Amino acid sequence: MNIKDAIEMEEEAHKRRMNIRSKKAHDYAKEDDDCLSNFKVMAELAEVLKKYGYSIPIDKPYGTAFWHLLHKVVRILNLWSEGKSPLNESLQDSFDDLINYACLANECYMDYMLKQPLNKPKTKDENHE
Repeated sequence: MNIKDAIEMEEEAHKRRMNIRSKKAHDYAKEDDDCLSNFKVMAELAEVLKKYGYSIPIDKPYGTAFWHLLHKVVRILNLWSEGKSPLNESLQDSFDDLINYACLANECYMDYMLKQPLNKPKTKDENHE
């Protein structure tokens, strides 16, 4: 590949990424005020949770999935509170993602617990003994 072709390819890729970023900024952030507001809200949410003794273990797969779940909640709230129509994915997609992240967080948590020698969850049959 020559340098001219490489630069053209990168310029097209940059335009594509900026188009996606613009749509996501519209959907996730208060674009007119602060295009990074979604990250700031998530950080403040983490601080509030920490203040009340809650922490999200993002170093664990279940915590990471839960963090993504909260991110979807913030996206939905941003669209509702701003009265905006989504540009990137529909609200239904966000609700589906929210449900999927909840399921993934649960699956990751169960996987984690199954690996803990003293914390293996009981099966249905063991719970009824």
